[in-house]
Amino acid sequence: MFKRDFGWHASQSTFCDWVNYCCVLLEPLYNALKQKIIFSDYIQTDESSIKVLDKDKIRSTHQGYLQCDGYKVYDKLGAQENITLIGCLIHARRKFFDAQENDSQRAR
Repeated sequence: MFKRDFGWHASQSTFCDWVNYCCVLLEPLYNALKQKIIFSDYIQTDESSIKVLDKDKIRSTHQGYLQCDGYKVYDKLGAQENITLIGCLIHARRKFFDAQENDSQRAR
């Protein structure tokens, strides 16, 4: 795109450097958001690989509420003591929306 639009060919290392510099600039934001998640007792997830740890229990999953969709992998987390799974309201709403074709009055 740079070559086409500006007549300039950038090397792959230049693009890698740009990404690296952006990551360095974003790291404080990432760390701040991570701390908010770690100290929260309510988390929403969407196939995130971030593990939330309780500062008082090394290598323990944080206790609280995990809002997620019906993806089966979350059942294992929900089976742990002091973790309560709560459903995603958008997914529940979608079922009512789809049901309008069969019984619109009750679906609404």
